[in-house]
Amino acid sequence: MKNMLISSRKSALAFLLLAVLIGWSPMWPSFSAPAARVAEAAANPYDLGLGYFQNNTAITDDAAWQQVSDAAHVALIQRSWWEAANPGGASFYDAVASQISLAKSKGLRIYLGLDFLSGDRTRLELPAELSGLTGGFSNTQIRNAYVDLVRKVAADFQPQYFVIAVEINMYKSYNPTDYSAYKSLYSSAYKAIKAASPQTQVSVSLLYADYNGANCIDGADKTKFKGYVGDFNNRQNTSDILAASTYPFCYFTPASIPDTFISDLASLSSRPLFIAETGWISDDYQSSPTFTFPSDPTRQASYVDRLSQLTDYARGRGYKISAVTLVSVVDPDSAYCANIQRIYPQNGWYCRLGLVDQQLAPKPGVGGMQLWKSRLGG
Repeated sequence: MKNMLISSRKSALAFLLLAVLIGWSPMWPSFSAPAARVAEAAANPYDLGLGYFQNNTAITDDAAWQQVSDAAHVALIQRSWWEAANPGGASFYDAVASQISLAKSKGLRIYLGLDFLSGDRTRLELPAELSGLTGGFSNTQIRNAYVDLVRKVAADFQPQYFVIAVEINMYKSYNPTDYSAYKSLYSSAYKAIKAASPQTQVSVSLLYADYNGANCIDGADKTKFKGYVGDFNNRQNTSDILAASTYPFCYFTPASIPDTFISDLASLSSRPLFIAETGWISDDYQSSPTFTFPSDPTRQASYVDRLSQLTDYARGRGYKISAVTLVSVVDPDSAYCANIQRIYPQNGWYCRLGLVDQQLAPKPGVGGMQLWKSRLGG
């Protein structure tokens, strides 16, 4: 069973957990941004987001969204085009509809994510109505169905943010032909959404990671990421935001993440930065027979605090931030995690990303998120 959670970010992160950095010391350049740009960034507040995926039967949807509301401004509701990956086998439309009204009742703004890739990012997963069709995004029937779906979702729900392809850049290395076909479709989907809901901020999300498995996120990784950014911001395509997912485990501790991490990422596009999903595991995780990535709830809480600092650092240098989204409010239950281990064992670390544990006990990171939201207001 693949869910957006499972499907998110995992491909590149398997080796992030294995990248052992020995004797690494970050060097942080100092520079000043034009005063006008700094003032403009400061005048544009950003949102805090938090996701909920209906994968723990111990908590009700209502209670989960209340927890999100206590710690964030924006509800991340990310579901799949393929019904089998969604709670109850619902269509994407029905899966998000069931949660939007609840989230709005808690005062949350809406961030929708549409995932159409498998958990390992190697293939397109189609809904039942398109089952058996071939050709991927070169197929006119698939293209039309996709545009019709995002148009209807935008028209009916008017989300503040709509990521219409989750971590699409990871698909490029597995199926470059279909990736190119999707790029040629993106503009039609974007225009359909903007016609139906002009205020909705539209983008795909891109995984920002240590692609080459060396030196954590280095210049080569940034150059590669900038190429992905260019795929969806050029003469044919445009995005309202730079939606990036990132799980910087390759730094091993939150304190080791460079001060410039968020500002470096923001510098790779002219669009405001939107952290589409991020997080830090709260327990040790054995990623291979010979390596265990160390963590604990306190270290996870430190990541929340560090992320706040990094965002302030970027904004202080004039970079616009639209939102920062933590991926999951609550850890999945044991049954769900067993499915992850069975289908995508490399993604098992997802079961430790929530800010509330399986038994619904808050972890220290919850308090950090609540303080962060309080500081931002709203």
